[in-house]
Amino acid sequence: MTHRVLGLLLILWLSVPVTAQTPWQPSRTPNGQPDMQGLWRNGTVAMVVAALSLESDHSRWQAEVIIQSATQPPNTNTVLPSYIVDPPDGKIPYQPWAAAKRQEFIATMMTPTKREHVDPHARAWLDGVPRVNAFPPPMQILQTPGYVILVYEVNHSYRVIPLDGRPHVGEHIKLFMGVSRGHWDGNTLVVDVTNQDARTWLD
Repeated sequence: MTHRVLGLLLILWLSVPVTAQTPWQPSRTPNGQPDMQGLWRNGTVAMVVAALSLESDHSRWQAEVIIQSATQPPNTNTVLPSYIVDPPDGKIPYQPWAAAKRQEFIATMMTPTKREHVDPHARAWLDGVPRVNAFPPPMQILQTPGYVILVYEVNHSYRVIPLDGRPHVGEHIKLFMGVSRGHWDGNTLVVDVTNQDARTWLD
């Protein structure tokens, strides 16, 4: 009988609607932003390979095979998660011309015949967004009134993200890291990035 009572109590406790629970609230900066400040490092295998592919299919990338074999048990075929959550299939919805360019880079990056076939990261160019966020070296997040600032160890790059609703710059200006504009949606920082230089790679 005791087991039945305990089981019933457990079921009732698990049945409490999520809405009745107190939602988690992050600490706040003095000006009210959710506090994300500090040093952050992408230390997982998934993040290492995301620098080469944001999608879940990593079979094309020779360097990733080496990384996975060093960090996973032998004879495993683990599929790492995609960083793309929309669309649900985890694939980047490339336009036809962009998909063709990507296939060209995949075919030639290990045996380049043109300068543009060499990974921009290997050329010490800024990696662009979102790729810069996928590299393992740490980044620092700073917050000041009206801004979020990301400082990366990778190629000594940085991003200043204004939160004041200012417009993007003219479309003729192209930058390696693009132009970021952000706003808070509750506790989520939403960043819109435009004006990216065509010489950077998405992944």
